Amino acid sequence: MFQWNSAMVGIIKIVTFMTVHCSSMWWPPDKSLAGFLHLSVFLSLSGLTLYHFMNAIYLGPGYLPPGWAPENADHTDLLQFCNTCQGYKAPRTHHCRKCGRCVMKMDHHCPWINNCVGHKNHAHFAGFLFFAVCGCLLASITLSCSLYRALNRVWYMYYGTGTEPIVYLSVTTLILCVFSLGLAIGVVLAVGMLLFFQ
Repeated sequence: MFQWNSAMVGIIKIVTFMTVHCSSMWWPPDKSLAGFLHLSVFLSLSGLTLYHFMNAIYLGPGYLPPGWAPENADHTDLLQFCNTCQGYKAPRTHHCRKCGRCVMKMDHHCPWINNCVGHKNHAHFAGFLFFAVCGCLLASITLSCSLYRALNRVWYMYYGTGTEPIVYLSVTTLILCVFSLGLAIGVVLAVGMLLFFQ
């Protein structure tokens, strides 16, 4: 069965690969300190995106144990009872039908991480959104500039000063560059709105 989190890892990989490939021609890291810093910042954002993404998946949202009850029996009057889990719900706990468990401070069930966002993984989820937007924004700029240079390569070769970097893209890498640019812009817009609401 296809899972959305493998699609997200694929998006991270293709955008990272194409941005590193294009950045090595557009702003070579071995030719200038600025190029090295640019690539280092992008790879850091990509790594942090993947780190927070994996933690949001595998850390879990924080489930209440089935049959949970407060230590003080007098507090049960103030709590709701979950018939599915056969236990009381702690404050701000909701039952997730997809997970089949009661989740502490449940925000929502996210198909991208194939898990709920709750008490224990909400910070990692917000970090994932933030670094994904920042990384894809930087990737969008890099891929756009590289694509512009590649499409106008002949002009730069004949009429440029000779100091401009020349970006060579084959048909395959040109298609991958346009595809990656579309993915990066889509992530900035869609995930940026989700980050705003978080």
